[in-house]
Amino acid sequence: MPDIVDNTAGYSIITGTADYLMTTTSTGKHLRLDQALTNGQQVAYYAIGTSNGADAFESGIGTWQSSGTKLVRGTVTNSTNGGTISWDAGTKTVYIVANAATLVNTADERLDSTGIDELDPGTDPDGTEIAHFLQGGYGVSLTTQQILGDPVRAERTHGLNYLRGYSNFSKTLPTFSGTNGAICGLEPYISYFSGTGASVVQFAGFLYINSLGLLTGTTTTGYAAIQHLEYPNTFDPNKHWECIFQGGFNGVLPNVEASTAQIGFTGAAVTALATGGMYFEATEASPNWWAVVRANPANVTKKDTGVAYTNDTDIRFKVVFDPTPDPKETRFYINETLVATTIPSERIVALFTLLQMTAQIRKTAGTTAAGMAFTDHSYAIETAELVGF
Repeated sequence: MPDIVDNTAGYSIITGTADYLMTTTSTGKHLRLDQALTNGQQVAYYAIGTSNGADAFESGIGTWQSSGTKLVRGTVTNSTNGGTISWDAGTKTVYIVANAATLVNTADERLDSTGIDELDPGTDPDGTEIAHFLQGGYGVSLTTQQILGDPVRAERTHGLNYLRGYSNFSKTLPTFSGTNGAICGLEPYISYFSGTGASVVQFAGFLYINSLGLLTGTTTTGYAAIQHLEYPNTFDPNKHWECIFQGGFNGVLPNVEASTAQIGFTGAAVTALATGGMYFEATEASPNWWAVVRANPANVTKKDTGVAYTNDTDIRFKVVFDPTPDPKETRFYINETLVATTIPSERIVALFTLLQMTAQIRKTAGTTAAGMAFTDHSYAIETAELVGF
């Protein structure tokens, strides 16, 4: 097949059916043929001029001959008279083109069309796809509220069996200050707090990033917490669970004045510390973050992540329960680095535990305010497949 060459044209003054001997005059808008083509290169062309006193054109396939600065005529694919044009005297303009007759080689079986019934079946989607289209009879739709990020359940996958959501905590007014037990403005979270000066607020002081701040106030037992509206979710060890909070401490640290911070899936109301769940925890007992899997108040496995907690450090906390390995795994990541793994023989969340996505901090000593701030939260929770949507 002939080559496709961009933006190339020139002038020829040949007469009759001779090959196109090109001049050195430029059109002013194109490369000349001698500038763009190499010797022996086959191209499609389109020439215009006059023949027998009338306007005429000729399309065909030619071969460039550098030694003679000419385009040797080959197969004529279309023309005014259906064949080779015999040109009158005068200037002919010759364009190097890609035309319909030369673009497709109908004899090339690689270009045969394929019917949809001939395609191999695709694999079932696994819920990790980013863009979803019609497949297996399921479709995906998004409301304007979901696109804007209002407190709604985010899009589900092909099988309609995942809950997904994301927030960057930017949909509250800069002056927002939460009400205990109420929704945080347009954010899909409920705020909880107690104690003198305790609050949940839109907070711009954490690393100069807009965030949602949790402030305990100065009461010795003061606390502040947020809980996502997507709750309760009944723990099923055969489903995938994932929760990400991004943020960090902003105030007196737990090992300076005793307090406890918990981030992830918790199995209790946020008016108390978790009685079950899988979450990160920081306490006065250690300067590091710990990975916790708790079946109930008395049965708990804690693993030291080796990552120290500090003030004003934006950390990505990710908790994942993965049912696919054997044995199943509860994995903990800090800044996308795996820091702990717990298997069922060590501990697993109790079946049917009602899990909530929570971030909280609680003081147990002292009167200096403790606090945390969060810049992002996202989740993906596998559920029973819904049909009929």
